Amino acid sequence: MRQALLVFMKYPVLGRVKTRIAKVWGDHQAMELHQEFIELTLRNVQSDEWEVLRFVALYGEEEMKPRAESAAFPQQGNDLGERLAHAFKQTFKKRYHRVVAIGSDSPWISIREIGEAFNGLQQNDLVLGPAEDGGYYLIGMSRYLPEVFQGIHWGTPEVFQQTRAIIQQKKLSMAALPIGYDIDTIEDYERFVRESAKREVVPWK
Repeated sequence: MRQALLVFMKYPVLGRVKTRIAKVWGDHQAMELHQEFIELTLRNVQSDEWEVLRFVALYGEEEMKPRAESAAFPQQGNDLGERLAHAFKQTFKKRYHRVVAIGSDSPWISIREIGEAFNGLQQNDLVLGPAEDGGYYLIGMSRYLPEVFQGIHWGTPEVFQQTRAIIQQKKLSMAALPIGYDIDTIEDYERFVRESAKREVVPWK
């Protein structure tokens, strides 16, 4: 079984990432934090059991070309749902059998959570990792199901519930992971530092 992990990320552009943290720490420190989260996420999820594919949000072709890497693919779509749907579609076309997607805002995620997600796809159509803010930090599929990205109010506390409602309506099977969180604020980061020792990851300093 070929398995792929999609990591969604933004290039660390000054003033365009971690904007809520930047209001307290400044743009430069927020950008360094964002970069560190990307590196930490990629390091924590590497495994021989799956291939890691990076999908990168571009702010402008000319601005981002010098930063582009051969292993990265541009995100395409007008909102998160379209970008996720496109990435899953392209990955399944490459004949992967199970595909899981995460972002770089949850650097506490490790191969343990990813492994649980792929295990959940052995007998289910989808797997979701609900986030405390009402969204989800992980979504996985055992086949391409673009309908779960349609009609969702992205960026609201209803994302997980709306997605689950579609899954139930379409009579799809779903496995759920433990509740997690994204790091968007100083308080989120302080929590990450406190919990990092338990999760065996190294927080940014």
